[in-house]
Amino acid sequence: MSEELLTFYRTYLAWLEAGAPEGEPFTRCTGLCSNLYDFYDMGESERYEPVLDEMHEQFEEEALEWNYPFD
Repeated sequence: MSEELLTFYRTYLAWLEAGAPEGEPFTRCTGLCSNLYDFYDMGESERYEPVLDEMHEQFEEEALEWNYPFD
């Protein structure tokens, strides 16, 4: 796993453990992919797209749908 994706997951977990305060730094009304987009400078494509692709690959490896893995 890349350091960038691991950093996102750790930051997201810390946010969840803090009670998921709205907008600090994530939003409750969106999923992992959208929050990843915001986490990486509003989807700065050269940083965001490879990490998103890696996340989708992880979902597919676990036989999860990449667009709604936890639905």
